Amino acid sequence: MTGLEKIKNQILEAAKKEAEGILADANSQSEEITGSAKLEAEKIISDIRKKSASDIENYKNRVSSSNDFYRRTEVLKSKQTVIAEVIERAYQKICNLEPQAYFGMLVRMIGKYALSGNGEIFFSEKDLKTMPADFEEKVIEAAKAKGGTLTVSKEAKEIENGFVLRYGGVEENCTLRAIFDARREEFTDTVNALLYGKEA
Repeated sequence: MTGLEKIKNQILEAAKKEAEGILADANSQSEEITGSAKLEAEKIISDIRKKSASDIENYKNRVSSSNDFYRRTEVLKSKQTVIAEVIERAYQKICNLEPQAYFGMLVRMIGKYALSGNGEIFFSEKDLKTMPADFEEKVIEAAKAKGGTLTVSKEAKEIENGFVLRYGGVEENCTLRAIFDARREEFTDTVNALLYGKEA
C-alpha cells in the first residue's frame, strides 16, 4: 500500500467513525452552536468523505514526483481546505436555523454574555422584524438572571445575525461570525483531531 493510499484510507475511516462526534466538544461557551452543528455532522462528513477521496485521487494523478516535502505540503493544504469547509458548513447551518431554534439560541447566548450592569442590546434589521412577540421579555429575564438589565434597541445594527451588547461606551460583538472567528483555532484543532487523529 502506497503512502497516498494509506492517507486516503485513514481519512475515509476517520470520517466514518467520527460522524456522530464531529464538533461535540468544540464550543464550551456556546453549547447551542455545537449542538446544532452536531445535528448536521453526518451529512457534512458524508460530503467530505466523497470530497476527500476525490481530492486524493486527483492528487495521485497529478503528482509523479516522489518529493516527500512537496507531498507533505500538498496533503497539508488539502487537509486545511477540508477542515475550513467543515467549520464554514457548520456556521452556515447555524445561520439557517428555523426562527424558533434561532431565537431560542440567542436567548441562551444572552445568558452567557450579558453582564451585571445596565446595557443595551442591538440586533440586525432582519431579526428586529422577525423576533417573536415574547422575545424582548426573555431578553430582560436573561439579563436579570446575570444581575443586570438589557434594553432592546430599536436601532438596527449592520450585522448578519446574533447581537451586539453595549454597556456604557463599550460594545461586545456577539454575532455568530465573531464567535466562530474567535474560536476558529479551537474548532480547527477539534475537527483536525476528529478527522485525522494524530497524523501530521
